[in-house]
Parts: sequence; C-alpha cells; structure tokens
Amino acid sequence: LGTVIVEAGEKSGALLTAEYALEQNRELFAVPGTVTTPQAIGPNRLIKQGAKLVESVEDILVELESKLEYALKPAPARAAWNLNGVEQVLYDTLGSEPLHVDVISRSASMTVPETLTHLLRLELMGAVRQVAGKHFIRA
Repeated sequence: LGTVIVEAGEKSGALLTAEYALEQNRELFAVPGTVTTPQAIGPNRLIKQGAKLVESVEDILVELESKLEYALKPAPARAAWNLNGVEQVLYDTLGSEPLHVDVISRSASMTVPETLTHLLRLELMGAVRQVAGKHFIRA
C-alpha cells in the first residue's frame, strides 16, 4: 500500500524504489533527516516533492487507515462466490504466491484481456486479490 524511504543518498537505489512506488500508485512516505547528513538528502527531497513526512508509525497508519480497513476486511464465505467454470479454473490456478497475469492466462489457455475480466470479477467477490505489477493471489 505504501513505501517508506528512511535513508537515501543523492543517487541512491532507494530513490528508484520511490519512483517505482509512485508508478504503482502507492503512497510514498519519507523519514526526514539532518540536513548535513548525506543519507538524508533523498528523504528530505522527497518530502519537499510531496512525500508524506513520517515521524512515527502512527503517521503511516493514519494515512493508510481506509485502505487497510478494505485490505483486512474478511472475504465473503467461499460458498457465496458461485464461481462459473472459467472462474473456478482461474481460482484453482492461484495460490498464496503471486502469479503474473501472463502466467495465469497461459495456464488457463485464455487471452490476457479475458483473464483480466474474470480476475476482476473474482476480485470484486473477494476470492482473489491483485498485488503490485498485475500479480494475483487467492484472498
């Protein structure tokens, strides 16, 4: 749901991580540092550019509260899902390890757009979850 940058020099890989987080529509948080410390350049710059300033874990929890409630909400009982044949195949393909939609579609012998359509329905009923980068897991 979010990425926290604690230390990052001027040309740090953590800044690339921050960029990837924004591309994936994740919240970006940064812990400020002393202006004379080279490792504080990155987080301080990110805060100037709009990252949420973090002084404690509560800052993160408050910001993500509504998203956490949704993510932690229990899924409906499996009996209520009423999966059709294609959805059952897709559900059976998934496990607790994230699988990319390309892998899922190949496994189910479907096109990617078809697979995404059915995965969306499964996601709306609470049977699967999408994680970063078009990867899916069982809910």
